[in-house]
Amino acid sequence: MIQLDDLQIIYMQSLKEKIELLDKALVEKDLQKVISLFHKMAGSGKTYGFNEISELGFYAETKLKVLASNDMQDAAELINQLKFIYNKYASGLKVA
Repeated sequence: MIQLDDLQIIYMQSLKEKIELLDKALVEKDLQKVISLFHKMAGSGKTYGFNEISELGFYAETKLKVLASNDMQDAAELINQLKFIYNKYASGLKVA
């Protein structure tokens, strides 16, 4: 039977891929892609017990939509916050 820990590891592996996509979108200055990826995290994090990820996703999506500028500095800072959260949880779950 699949345990919550197993699902959390799968989710964190998926999140690692999303972070890579966020980094790529940042380099390409694709704000809409960044917003879209944060939107997905806003809805999915709580499902797997990662409220902090959902909260950051919602905050980032809202903040970036309101700004709607091509200045990617705010997006970069939010992505760095996500990386910090990812590292905190991934190390505890021993995500590869």
